[in-house]
Amino acid sequence: CLGSWLSLGSVIVQSVYKDIKVYGPSNFVLRNVKVDFEKGRVRIKVFFPQLQMTSNYTINGRILMLPIIGSGYSFGNYTDIEATAVMQGERVMRDGKVHFQVGDFFVDFVI
Repeated sequence: CLGSWLSLGSVIVQSVYKDIKVYGPSNFVLRNVKVDFEKGRVRIKVFFPQLQMTSNYTINGRILMLPIIGSGYSFGNYTDIEATAVMQGERVMRDGKVHFQVGDFFVDFVI
């Protein structure tokens, strides 16, 4: 489930997306990998030529005094997407080997 609020003065909109399916993420180009061992951070930049998304949505809000209410099936077709993933973690010792344990994982998309 993914939800969001938009509030810009006289525009207030809440949308919720459920049963989200994304197609095409395995067709990506790895742009850059940066590892900072001292800070326990890994940054990965990837490019997706095309992604498609389907979901069910509900929307509730208003523009000025006009109510915006609805629900249904959503389909999105997105191209040329840049994404940056940042993993923050720490090195841990297991069975005599050093492993990287991820604590936080952030993703930023430019669509």
